[in-house]
Amino acid sequence: MGFINKLNPFLKASPFKIGCLVTLLAALLFYSFGSRKPLLLASMDNRIIDVMFRLRGSTPTSGRVVIVDIDDKSLAEIGQWPWPRDIMADLVSRIRKAGAEVIGLDILFAEEDRTSPKNYLHELNSFLADPLPASRLQNLKKKSALDHDLILGEILARSPSVLGYAMLNDPSGKLTPARPFPSCNIRLDSLQAGFSELNFIEAYNAILNIPEISRARSEGFI
Repeated sequence: MGFINKLNPFLKASPFKIGCLVTLLAALLFYSFGSRKPLLLASMDNRIIDVMFRLRGSTPTSGRVVIVDIDDKSLAEIGQWPWPRDIMADLVSRIRKAGAEVIGLDILFAEEDRTSPKNYLHELNSFLADPLPASRLQNLKKKSALDHDLILGEILARSPSVLGYAMLNDPSGKLTPARPFPSCNIRLDSLQAGFSELNFIEAYNAILNIPEISRARSEGFI
């Protein structure tokens, strides 16, 4: 009896204990549904979230996001798009020096920059009165200062930058299979679960940035 008397204060109902019990039961019920909630509960959940946002009201923006837009005025001043990659490197460098904490580029650099000086060395060499030997030309081609892609890649490597890639949903494409960065392998924890129960966007390939430029800290799906 003495032991039961000691438990009585703990067994006595109170608002706090009832709240804890209801929370525990709700958590167990939610866990029992697995990865997918019933449609009724999911709909109620969405409605409750909508009401919470309406009650909260609008919140002021941080003012810390800046969009650098390549607009008609920019094209009129710099030239037609796409711009040479050394100009893009200068743009990224200026944004970094202005204090950007992270730079996200929603531009794909999937092909080499044809305006790089290294691409015209042989042609220019033919105009010289004393042409350079082939070995000298090959050494010149390796210099990053003559490769706009390497110039941009080096700037991105030194900047808090994030590049993008594009997923391809058409399986008939003839591109070489490519793996985005960062990539991951996905496995199912439950043997009873099937991929048909997972809401993934199915893609068969990806358009990536060329290796010389893909040197940012990370990349994301555009």
